[in-house]
Amino acid sequence: MAMTNRIGFIGSYKCDLILYIAKITSAAGKKVAIVDAAGEPVWEYNVPVYLDNRIITYDDIDIYLNCGGSEKYKEIEMDDYDIVLIDYGFNKDMLYSMKQCNSVIIVSTLEKFNVMRLRECLKTITLLSDRGFEKEASGTGAVKDAIKIYRDIVNSKINTDYIDSILDINQKINIVLEYILTLDEIDYKYRLENQYGDSIVFKKLTKSMKNMLMDIVEACTDISRKDIIKAAKKAERGS
Repeated sequence: MAMTNRIGFIGSYKCDLILYIAKITSAAGKKVAIVDAAGEPVWEYNVPVYLDNRIITYDDIDIYLNCGGSEKYKEIEMDDYDIVLIDYGFNKDMLYSMKQCNSVIIVSTLEKFNVMRLRECLKTITLLSDRGFEKEASGTGAVKDAIKIYRDIVNSKINTDYIDSILDINQKINIVLEYILTLDEIDYKYRLENQYGDSIVFKKLTKSMKNMLMDIVEACTDISRKDIIKAAKKAERGS
């Protein structure tokens, strides 16, 4: 098996996006795992959990729950998978392991509770960079590349530019792709229903959401656009 492709996520409201990306990449023939390193009980309310299982298989995707500490995280045999999607949430204690990720995706709504916690995470990444988290040839701390997603956006004076300024994100992170998703009833419906369902359903997501998911898979994996489109259609059918 080739080297495992690790994709890290930080921020809020990511579970549905991670599940969609996992479903598409799995449908493309990749062996996929999701690691819950968020350090808070989020994933156990987004996937079916039976008894006290720490590892569950959901739609052919292995999900490792409650790995927000170093010991449990290190026990995972990530080399057994083609792609591992790691949800760091706002867990600053685990961000050191982000140096092993091939790609990083930042997700947030504009709610202050989420924005301020994200700001603290970005500060931690900056400190880790300065201490050797990642070094360029010049020996200076490198800014980590990332994809940025703002979601549930509404018409308000609290806009994405304002949030960028609060986060000081362009000084801390090199944003390589950016997506702004307005609050959409259809996408929200599937986000909600998937929390209560027994399989990952997204056949009627909005075009903007589907295109973003395919863009991210293309940017973060070696799967061709043609194969991504086929895999997305297969995943939508649930087959």
